[in-house]
Amino acid sequence: MLFVMTPINAVIPMMRVATVTKSIKKAIICKFPLCMSVFLLYEIKDKKERNVRKIMDLF
Repeated sequence: MLFVMTPINAVIPMMRVATVTKSIKKAIICKFPLCMSVFLLYEIKDKKERNVRKIMDLF
């Protein structure tokens, strides 16, 4: 018995996998102390905003 996946049934699991991997990556990055300083600088949005963007590009 063959089970043929329709496009909708194929897309939903892919989206779930993508969201799970993104959340895992965020969790791994946020374990580092640097993460907190980056988010604090980003919230301030001072002259340091350019430096924050450079740091975020490294991730």
